[in-house]
Parts: sequence; structure tokens; C-alpha cells
Amino acid sequence: MYIKTQFDVHQIFLEVPFLILRRVKNCKMKKILVFVMLIIAQKAFGQIPIEILVGNKQTQFLNYWQKDIDSAKKFNFFSFSRFAIDHKDDAYNNFSIDGQLSYNLNDWLGLSVGGGYEGANFVPSIGLNLSYSNRKGDFFLETYPTLQLDKIKSLSLFGVAGYNPKFNPKWGLFSQLIFSANLQIDKTAMNPTRNVLGLFTALQQSTELIRLGLDFKEKYQFGFGADLNQIYQNRANFENLGIFFRVNL
Repeated sequence: MYIKTQFDVHQIFLEVPFLILRRVKNCKMKKILVFVMLIIAQKAFGQIPIEILVGNKQTQFLNYWQKDIDSAKKFNFFSFSRFAIDHKDDAYNNFSIDGQLSYNLNDWLGLSVGGGYEGANFVPSIGLNLSYSNRKGDFFLETYPTLQLDKIKSLSLFGVAGYNPKFNPKWGLFSQLIFSANLQIDKTAMNPTRNVLGLFTALQQSTELIRLGLDFKEKYQFGFGADLNQIYQNRANFENLGIFFRVNL
């Protein structure tokens, strides 16, 4: 279930609180700010998906949306935000936001420019936007293969895929995969050779956010969720399993 809406300048009022969250150290205050953000989002966009996953290790909030900027639908903006609260140690709380401005060459291919912020700094990127949806509208795939213009260059692949067939007018299946991978391009002292597919020096990190459950009236979704994170050379692999609830506000 992929949300597309018309562009609205009020989008900045959704993203600014996310930037503030990183500077707030008190966990209770962060929860209050997340609640405030949900209210702001509803007022600004009318309908965007907001999701919470209560897992065995973390509670996670996330949302993503895509907006057409012009009437010809040549330009659009995609945003993905994720905020996790660790149940044991505030040091493991994390926040990230990614955005891509795309120019559509045709129905499935576009050029994109944007970047991401993950708690420390902003990393700009350039790349492609590849998208597909079937005629029934119950399957979609949106991907962004981009070059990360950091001090150490890398190729990033981010994508959202969903399959949501209807059982009847009210109920349906909800299945979704949000995935990302970061492949280092530059040679460094730690990674001096291109031993990944002969092109990359290391697989720095990969993430899979899996959701499987039910959809009710295309407004509420709930079920099982798994957040999986693999770090370079298996240094700190992470699994967060739990129950998710999602609503299109």
C-alpha cells in the first residue's frame, strides 16, 4: 500500500521535528515529540501511513510517502523516516531520514538527487529511481540505487516492495519489505581490494524491514514485523521481532 499525494509546502513541518529528535536525550520527551509529529503529519498531508512496531528489543516508528510536485507528474519527492527507541539502553536509540527528488523519464525510470541524515551528518546522493506496479494495483516496487557522495564513496540501494491483494471489500493481505544495502566503492586501509562482485571493497551494512499481516478497509494494517540489520563482517548483526500496527491518517 503505497501512498502518493500532491506536493504541499507543509512537508517541512513533518521533517523538522525529526531533526529535533536527535538532539533530545530524554526518552520520555522523545515519545512526546513522536506523538506531536503524528498530529502534524495528519494536518499537513491529510493521509500518510504512520507505523509503530513494538519489538522484543526496540519500539520503532516509521513513515514513508511520495509526492508529485508538478501537474505533469514529471517531478516527485520521496521521503522515508525511521526512529527507534531501545528498551534497555538509550545509547542505541537511532533516527534516520532519507529524501530523493526525482525527474521521471518514463513510467518506470527516473533520475534522482537527494541524501540522507542518520544522526551524525548529511550525506548527499545522486542516482536513479526505478518503479513498477501491476495493473491490479496490489503489487508495487520502488527502488533508489544511488551513489553516496561521502568522503568514502559507496553505492546505496534502497527500496520498498509490497503485495496487498484483497480478500473481500473490507479485508486483505498486507505484506511489505523495506530494504537497503550499502556497498563501499573506494579502497581504504581496512578494505584495500574489490572482493565483492569484483566491483566493491565491502558490504558495509544491509537492512530488511519485513511486515506481514492483514489490511482493513485500506486504512488499518497490523500483524507480525521483523527488523533485520547486518553489519560489515558480522560485527553487530541485529534482530528486532514484534507486532506492528499501521494507520493511514
